[in-house]
Amino acid sequence: MTESNKTTRRPRHLPDPTFISTTVDRWGGRLVECRDLWDGYSLHDAVLDSTPLKKCQWATLFAYMHRRFGLPHMGGDDYKDLSASWMLTTPDREVFVRVNPSLSGPGFSLAPYLLMPRDTTNRVHRASELNLPTERVAAIRKAYRTALLDLLRPVCVRDSDINALGVLGDSALDQALMETDEDEASDAYKLRFHPSCGYSMPLGLFGGNDWPILCSLIRHLGDGDMEAGRAKALEVLQRDVYGEAAGAGWQVHRLMLLSARNQRGAVAAGLGLVPGDVARFDAELKSFHDRESTDRSIADEMTDAVVNSASDFLKRLGLPDMELGE
Repeated sequence: MTESNKTTRRPRHLPDPTFISTTVDRWGGRLVECRDLWDGYSLHDAVLDSTPLKKCQWATLFAYMHRRFGLPHMGGDDYKDLSASWMLTTPDREVFVRVNPSLSGPGFSLAPYLLMPRDTTNRVHRASELNLPTERVAAIRKAYRTALLDLLRPVCVRDSDINALGVLGDSALDQALMETDEDEASDAYKLRFHPSCGYSMPLGLFGGNDWPILCSLIRHLGDGDMEAGRAKALEVLQRDVYGEAAGAGWQVHRLMLLSARNQRGAVAAGLGLVPGDVARFDAELKSFHDRESTDRSIADEMTDAVVNSASDFLKRLGLPDMELGE
């Protein structure tokens, strides 16, 4: 066969283009590890061994998970585990994959879980006790494998791309993972890194015996939704400061709006300002930046007392003051 007649064989182990795994922390029941459905265990998992993930290393797996999914959200053993872990979805609503990068090997780092039927929660302790039909076991295996292959999707770190196996190189699989879709408008498999990347975790905030209490309080404020609870917590913590700042006068309010930038709408609402006040601010700011305008009253009203007051309120609200006092 001549070189021109050779056909390029597509790599076998590519992610499912119709599925992208996400993190999950609620599933409405009890989960049990389900490798026993196919006589699998941590040191020998036929499904895991059928994928490139059988060669994943704990360090690269952890780096990838952190970059793609953010901080781990499932608690673990502080002595045995490298860190907390991640619980991921699969195409099957009753099957999940726990990722807990382990120095003991891939079989300890990646494990499938099955949601127990509600009527068996108190009677079944192993998935194999359910005596599931062969077709259901095959579907569970397929969902698990699909989620494993999804961890081959690249995410970027500056000019490099990584997946659960490390930095992508020149192999046929890696090159296929970097392909674009048919119209070349977007990447076929590549994903954006997690929004939390780059955010710091202040010393003294994370961890400690009262950390679960803080998380529980925030979850309660949001009726089980952590994002909604976080917004409610901010509202509660800022309420008294806004109440005090509301009476500080227009000169202080103007400086607070000027410094708030992308939080300007929230600050205006917190101060109780009406649309007319915001329109006044926009007009005054436009006039101040107009070189032909002779009105410099805004600058004259920025006394030390006004600047210090606006800066103090912003700091107490947890907002940047754009170094007003400098």
